[in-house]
Amino acid sequence: MRSYSPAELTYLQSREGYVAKALLWFEARNRSTDAVETMGLWTGDDDSIFSIGGDLRTYLGAGNIVGVDPIIMSTGLVVRSQRIRLASFPDAIQQLILEYDRGIAPAELHRAFFSPETGALIAEPKRVWKGFVDRAPIPTAAIDGESPAEIALVSAAR
Repeated sequence: MRSYSPAELTYLQSREGYVAKALLWFEARNRSTDAVETMGLWTGDDDSIFSIGGDLRTYLGAGNIVGVDPIIMSTGLVVRSQRIRLASFPDAIQQLILEYDRGIAPAELHRAFFSPETGALIAEPKRVWKGFVDRAPIPTAAIDGESPAEIALVSAAR
């Protein structure tokens, strides 16, 4: 069952509409320095800072995220997978794939509600998925073609 904060619930019950955005958070080991570094991407157009659990996180605008598979919430030890499809291969994803050890890198997916009228964030983004990066193949485009990218995630039950 999904839970909503009082601010989200009040806003959703008002039936004024909302805009939902996805926020992706990765923690991966840098191959050069061996340090764990973080990277945030979100479906907005501009870079933004969000408070997640009291911590301020910077998310790079990756408005070209084409789709996030529907999130199926369940309990137990079933390994769930999640795919994130990108229209292109932005620099931030290239950095994640080429410079970081993305194998079993922790990943989180948050959902943020915004007012369509004001663009204001309704409540702190809520984590809706937690797991690890499973695959992030480097796409190769045909001559004069597009190179869409896909990141496959698996749940923490793995």
